[in-house]
Amino acid sequence: MSIMEQNLEEENDWKEYFNHQSFSPELWAARFGHTVGCGDLRQYSFPDKTFQSWVHSLFEILHTKGKTGELRKSLLTNEERKIIDDEIEGGL
Repeated sequence: MSIMEQNLEEENDWKEYFNHQSFSPELWAARFGHTVGCGDLRQYSFPDKTFQSWVHSLFEILHTKGKTGELRKSLLTNEERKIIDDEIEGGL
């Protein structure tokens, strides 16, 4: 896999999308992983190496079969899981 450099503007767009300072990669995957259809940002290099590490950790989780479900069970309440199940059933 070749690494593609992201510039600061692109990085800032991703930072805004992920709101990474509010969530660990594990919690983000548990709460929002079902909204990521495909792709893999591990192929990108970012100017902010702390953010890069966060993104790469997130996509490692998202691409590990069953991991998102495990994290939902361990990190989210029954009510939060029900909302996600409804979103998935609704075609989100």
